[in-house]
Amino acid sequence: MNCEMYDIVVPEFAKLLEAMTGYFSKAAQHADQKKYDVNNLLTGRLAPDQYSLAKQIQVTCFLAEECVGRLSGKRAPESPEAKTIPELKARIEKSIAFLRSLDRSDFQGWEERPADIFFAPGKYLPGAQYLTQLGIPNFYFHLVTVYSILRQNGVDVGKLDYLGPLQFLDKKA
Repeated sequence: MNCEMYDIVVPEFAKLLEAMTGYFSKAAQHADQKKYDVNNLLTGRLAPDQYSLAKQIQVTCFLAEECVGRLSGKRAPESPEAKTIPELKARIEKSIAFLRSLDRSDFQGWEERPADIFFAPGKYLPGAQYLTQLGIPNFYFHLVTVYSILRQNGVDVGKLDYLGPLQFLDKKA
């Protein structure tokens, strides 16, 4: 099986963003059980100098879009700041739609395509280095932070919630 970068990154980012939407129902259940407004979770953070849950969700979406956008040469859609759970769900859906709008052919030459780095003006990384050194690690950092803020606040999300659906195959006898 020939597995290309598209096959590894684009569907996986979309799957993990979809899994993140599942966190909302678990958060709502927890809030109902504990008798508080689920929106209170949106201001939670792991450390005082880190982003809030709402911002972490937005950044996770942004990073998925930016990574595949830079590597495909397609401009990621702009999105207004989301502050409520319905707005955050819509933000995630918009990101997934962007990912799914891309095709393998959009990634021709991705390995060498220059990826500008917003926090390092005048600098760039070639696509392959951008993907492995910044794109994937940064996406997962913010995704796991979303998960961790919810766990820290008692929401019953587990490893399978984080991983999303797995496509197990039966062993052949």
